[in-house]
Amino acid sequence: MKISHIRKVKIITLSVIIAGVIIRYTTLDYFDFFQSTTTPIQKLFNQKLITTDTNDLTSQTVYLKGKVLDSVLFFNSGSYQLQDKTGTIWVLKTFNEMPKIGELVKIKGEIIYQPILIDDQDIGEFYIIELERLN
Repeated sequence: MKISHIRKVKIITLSVIIAGVIIRYTTLDYFDFFQSTTTPIQKLFNQKLITTDTNDLTSQTVYLKGKVLDSVLFFNSGSYQLQDKTGTIWVLKTFNEMPKIGELVKIKGEIIYQPILIDDQDIGEFYIIELERLN
């Protein structure tokens, strides 16, 4: 009887722990748990120096977080400069409202590299197309 009672207590305890873990992880914010963390902006520029083919970087999805430094409006779209503690990058926005200067934003975006060749030297730049605003 004593062994069976201990076994029941262990099973109940284990069940409660498993239930708690399941509840905890199913209630986490989707983007904080299942998506990759935000990428430091400087890492995009460092990758350009490492890779010989910038097409390897283009069209990849990244998550960025930072402060809006500047913005420019176009006819049906706009662009804003995003800064984190490692650097700045321009973000092209084709939907939603333009974030306010000084606003902190977190975005899901697509990396685009625009090559600029001068005397066979590539001085091109990265920018981001905003796919989704996460905050």
